[in-house]
Amino acid sequence: MRATLRDGELTLVPSQLATVRGGPMACLARTALPSDVAVADLRFGPRDEGPEDEEAGELEDGEPVAAEDEADADEGSTAAGERTVEVRFLANDRPAARRALKRWAAWTGHERVWFRDEVCELEPPAEIDRELGTTCPCCGLGITDSGPGLIGFVREAGHFPLNCFVCGAFVPQWRPLGDSSGAADAVGYREPAEHRALHVAGGRGDR
Repeated sequence: MRATLRDGELTLVPSQLATVRGGPMACLARTALPSDVAVADLRFGPRDEGPEDEEAGELEDGEPVAAEDEADADEGSTAAGERTVEVRFLANDRPAARRALKRWAAWTGHERVWFRDEVCELEPPAEIDRELGTTCPCCGLGITDSGPGLIGFVREAGHFPLNCFVCGAFVPQWRPLGDSSGAADAVGYREPAEHRALHVAGGRGDR
C-alpha cells in the first residue's frame, strides 16, 4: 500500500497506482512535496525477522522500497497470529508521521510496526467498540460505523475500507470520532467535516 499523510489524515491506495517507486523520480518527489506531507510504502504480514531480510524492490538512496504483495492481507492471519506492518518512507519521515502511523496500526489490529531504524510494539486501543468514521474528499459524504462487524472486517483486511461507498473515491482511513489525540502534531488531527452521514451497518463494503 502507498500511504499519504496530509492535514492529519492518512489515505491508502494500492501501490501499483503510484508510478514513483524510487531512484531519481523519488528524489524529485521529495523536493516537490510540502514538508508536512509524508509518503510511505506499507507492507502487511507476519514478521519474525528484521526488515532488512525483506524482498527489496527498487533502491531509494541505498534503502529498499517495499514491493506490493498481493497476498499481504492473507499473510497477516497465518498461524503465528501476529499482524505487523513495515513502513518505508518515500518522503518526509517525520516523528509526527510515525506517531500517526502507529495510532492507525493499533486501531487496525497490527501488533508491531517496523520502521527502517525502529521497531514498535503496539497495544490495542482500550475502547475498541466506539464510533469511527471518515469523510469522502470527493463527494463530501460522511461515513460512520461501529461494532464487531466493522472491527472484524478491519482486522481481517489490515486497514479500514479504502473507498467511498457512493462515488468510489479513495477516502482517508477512518478514525475514532471525537478523538483529538495528536492535535499538536505537524501531521495532526482534523475532525471529519460536517456532512450528511452514511451509517454502514456491519462495516461491510468494497475495500
